Amino acid sequence: MAERGAHIRLNAQACADIDAYAEYKSIVGDADKDLPGGIMTPDQYEHFKKTVVKDRIQNRLYVSWTNQDGMDCKLIGPETPCFCGHRYKRHQSDYKEVPAKPIPLPCQEKGCRCSSYHYVPILSGMRAPRCTCKHTSDEHDARAPHRCLQRAKSCACRAYRTSYRCECGQPSADHVLVVDTREERQAKGKPVGKVVPYAGMGGLTGFSSLAAGYMRLDDSGIGAPPLHELESTPLPAECKYFMPHSQLGASDQLAGGPLAVAGKPVRPAIKSSVVERGTGGTRQHVATGHRSSSRPVSTAASTGGAVKKRTCQ
Repeated sequence: MAERGAHIRLNAQACADIDAYAEYKSIVGDADKDLPGGIMTPDQYEHFKKTVVKDRIQNRLYVSWTNQDGMDCKLIGPETPCFCGHRYKRHQSDYKEVPAKPIPLPCQEKGCRCSSYHYVPILSGMRAPRCTCKHTSDEHDARAPHRCLQRAKSCACRAYRTSYRCECGQPSADHVLVVDTREERQAKGKPVGKVVPYAGMGGLTGFSSLAAGYMRLDDSGIGAPPLHELESTPLPAECKYFMPHSQLGASDQLAGGPLAVAGKPVRPAIKSSVVERGTGGTRQHVATGHRSSSRPVSTAASTGGAVKKRTCQ
């Protein structure tokens, strides 16, 4: 027998406190990890917002995994994993002053050898594709160029390489990790989004940033098709059923053709003939309906009963 689920009821104040804590964690991230109790005091929180968050907004870094055509195939977010196994939000991305290129994004986890964030594609099952040496990414060094650590097993791999091909059609090796400032990204004509105080936002600027580059229709992805192509491309015949009646051609508005009223599809009426034969004579009924079946239907009764036959035209 299934166990009954627990129901928790919260008043308005408790719900507001939960929202406030979620906002707090989005801003602070893991900066309070080593503090007593694992949380900042109100004074520490206000000081954090006046110092770290101020610099974060002013010097935000936009991180993307870009192919040779300049398309951002993957926009890095706070939960995007690094080659070292830690997520982007555990790497340093807040600077008082933006350093010179290449901008380092070192991992802040204790004991991690990662010197800068490095994106690796993730396959189904949350695993990175294997290297051409047949070893996994976990069996390679976290530092670039990610040498294989299985040298004791006579592996001569000196750098992690994979045959994985991105969804854009280009090999993984033809992609680079790009770190831009707000001004640099605006100069490229790519979206920068709204000013937000949250930690580790990377290249995310909206919900569409979560999609792959070949699916995004903004300037960071494949882009929207030209307007003249949209206007010159004829619509499929099926679309006529769902277009407003005023936009249909004269041939489509004739009786017996595809009809559309108020944007809803309407099927032409079907004329049917029903013949009843019995001891009292023969009668024929003609009716209209919207049945789409054209198969004759017959029903036979016992001896002496009526025989009905229906045909649809």
